[in-house]
Amino acid sequence: QWVVTQKFSEKGRSVKARLVARGFQEPNEHIKKDSPTTTRESVRVLLCMAISHHGWVIHSLDVKSAFLQGDLLKREVFLKPPKEANTNALWRLNKCVYGLTDASRRWYLRVDSVFKSLNMECIILDEAVYIWRDQGSVEGIICIHVDDFIWTGSDRFKLLVIDKIWDEFCIS
Repeated sequence: QWVVTQKFSEKGRSVKARLVARGFQEPNEHIKKDSPTTTRESVRVLLCMAISHHGWVIHSLDVKSAFLQGDLLKREVFLKPPKEANTNALWRLNKCVYGLTDASRRWYLRVDSVFKSLNMECIILDEAVYIWRDQGSVEGIICIHVDDFIWTGSDRFKLLVIDKIWDEFCIS
């Protein structure tokens, strides 16, 4: 089904339509669906690091249509199209859409893969927090909450990591 939302800002009204699957109807007992999101405590650590490390600035990134940027599905999923599609043929999905049982997990696995390819390390206490080291010193940190990233770090971190994240994902 289509889910339509409206947002109001200084720029005016924006309308967003999103195709949402009815994942609650999936037989999902064998589908892994866990995906970590950062804790409040981890965000507090990020804020403390920003304050204590040479006045690092805190930034946020919002990934557009995150689940569509996740890994390819490793199972067959068919979706009955919305009535506006004017077809009775089922759609076979290649990627997750909102509402699928494992959509968040597929997205997290893609983020994890990209971050690790950029030499970021997932910290032991929170799987949704990644650090980047330069010559043994922590030079950047990112906390993940689904499709929102909050980060802080050095200019070198921005250049070598954040700019590549911008290149990899569609970010607003």
